[in-house]
Amino acid sequence: MKRIMFCPSCGDSIEENQEFCRNCMPDQDLEFKDIGFDLCEKCGKYNFRNKWRISNGAKQAISEIVKESTKSKLDRIAPKIPNVTMKAGVNVDFKVMVTSNFQEYEIKGRFLMTICPKCSKDNTTYFEGILQLRNPTDEVKAYIKKMLNEGKARGVYATSIKEVTNGLDYYITNKSYLRKIGKELKKRFDGDFNESAQLFSRNHQTSKDIYRINLLFRCK
Repeated sequence: MKRIMFCPSCGDSIEENQEFCRNCMPDQDLEFKDIGFDLCEKCGKYNFRNKWRISNGAKQAISEIVKESTKSKLDRIAPKIPNVTMKAGVNVDFKVMVTSNFQEYEIKGRFLMTICPKCSKDNTTYFEGILQLRNPTDEVKAYIKKMLNEGKARGVYATSIKEVTNGLDYYITNKSYLRKIGKELKKRFDGDFNESAQLFSRNHQTSKDIYRINLLFRCK
């Protein structure tokens, strides 16, 4: 009687002289180059192949990079990161244990703790627009604070908040997010809204004018 054998990976039947089926045959040449990337100390984004990407920190970044670096099916990815101080300027050497078709591989890598371009605008005088809040209630100010805290996760900051007559001026680093704040204020609170643009500079490479925007919201 012919003995029935099964692939230990997928369960399909195989010949007696086979260890795996054709689809699950281990890649004998599964190799990774040493992984290198930058990790933002503030927001957790990582820069790999000249592109900044969102992550929840080093382990997720490493796992995503490993997946992107091979076409082979990976059953397990286990980053091992040393317990070191994660501050900008520090190089961190790490290892990743990868399992593919019951074979285990060790990958080495290094990432540099740094500050991404968006977060580098924090604690500077850079801004793309001003939210001019007038006669604000405590409820409106609390909502603005909430929106600004949510913006930090996207690399958007209020680099300055100035008290002025009858209100506050918020200097925001991203025009698109500033417009989002304005849209939410109009929707949630009673008040007068106005948007205006001010010529800031000119991009000599594209020959386009660069504008800063002012959003005025006067609470009733």
